[in-house]
Amino acid sequence: MSLRGKRVLDVGCGSGGVCIAFAKRGAICTGVEPGSQRYEWAITRVRDHKVSVDLRHASLETAGLAKGSFDVILAIDVLEHVDDYREVTRQICDLLANGGIFLATVPNAFHIQNIISDNHFGLFGVSLLPRKLRAFYVVKVRKAANTCCVTAFPPCHKLAGICRSNGLEILSPAVFRKLQHPETFVRRHVRALMRVPFLNALAARMATWFMLPDGFVFAARKTANGSDRRETAT
Repeated sequence: MSLRGKRVLDVGCGSGGVCIAFAKRGAICTGVEPGSQRYEWAITRVRDHKVSVDLRHASLETAGLAKGSFDVILAIDVLEHVDDYREVTRQICDLLANGGIFLATVPNAFHIQNIISDNHFGLFGVSLLPRKLRAFYVVKVRKAANTCCVTAFPPCHKLAGICRSNGLEILSPAVFRKLQHPETFVRRHVRALMRVPFLNALAARMATWFMLPDGFVFAARKTANGSDRRETAT
């Protein structure tokens, strides 16, 4: 895929490294970063690399971005830190142009490696705790940080559901795509069971827990038909 001329948005762009890399390949980049220090770092790095990036010191909600204005939207290790990953994912779907790609990397809370030692604080079992209990345990009990920056661990099947309901088709992870077409990997006598909505949803959840790696790449593409369906529904 050529990036030249593509409109790219990096949500939670941090110090701007991804924006810089895409800009050097000819993309028209926008970076949104709510953290003051990271935003200043991004400005300095963009200047040092002599590339053009539209950096905005804001959250996605307050950045003033137009719907349907991006060909690629990235959320690299971001969704687990926002207040409401469901709402942010819906906003990302709205910002994508038809044919646009949404790409996110997300930690898998139920992977054994993350249960033994989570990838943010290095503590046992933190990924399994609900938000308020996690914050209390990290900050008050273990004193591992002044604040708990992790709000949720978005499951793959939840992201897929949000994206599909907003006109996107799921591209990855491959194991989740297979679950939408059980006939491709199960024996014939099991196929009918997998078509029962409850069992299919349960299988999707189990795949998220046990069949995905400690962190997975989630990708989806906005389709014109999906966009038309949303407009008809509204």
